[in-house]
Amino acid sequence: MDSIKALFVILADIVFPRRFVGCNSERQSVCIKCLSRAPLVSRNGTIDKDIVSMFDYRDPVMRRAIWLLKYNGHRTIAEDLGRMLYEYLLDDLSERQTLSHFTRPILIPIPSAKKRMRSRGFNQALLLARAIKRCDTENALTLVTDAIKKIRHTTPQAKIKNKAARLKNLHNAFAVTKPELIRGRNIILIDDVATTGATISEAKKVLKAAGARKVIGATVAH
Repeated sequence: MDSIKALFVILADIVFPRRFVGCNSERQSVCIKCLSRAPLVSRNGTIDKDIVSMFDYRDPVMRRAIWLLKYNGHRTIAEDLGRMLYEYLLDDLSERQTLSHFTRPILIPIPSAKKRMRSRGFNQALLLARAIKRCDTENALTLVTDAIKKIRHTTPQAKIKNKAARLKNLHNAFAVTKPELIRGRNIILIDDVATTGATISEAKKVLKAAGARKVIGATVAH
């Protein structure tokens, strides 16, 4: 696994040179000032009313940040993006609490298949969820990491462009392992990017079938 991680670091330096495109600073990371300047997704540009996405993935700064998070498990970026997503979520949740009684939500990171976890050594959605929970000083959110799992390895969604094919790729890929934890509860699914929303839609389907009250998704970018 160490050799695979080392390869990712080398590739990151090749694809994303150390001189950062955002502020031209000599660093491998993405500075918080540049992250905060990335364009937000407009409300009418969202995939679904129940998927909250913060940044526009087409922005080069955001694409680099997500790449470093997704393939290098960059902890600093995970913390920065998690904190920003938490703050972004607060406004959305205040509306949902009033309009649909979306209270006492559970945070569930989209799980990775065992094969991908072995190769990468981390789950970027879990890194984000933990960062969000660390911001929750009022303890309004509950982080649950073992209520759902990915039961089969699938082709990376980024390699599939058609939405129907993405949904087919993920069909029956998730299973609820502890329905008692989610029955009757409101749930926020955490992931890094939502392109067509297929991953969140499939996870939402199995959670609802197991008794979840209401399920929304929250991602860094779309």
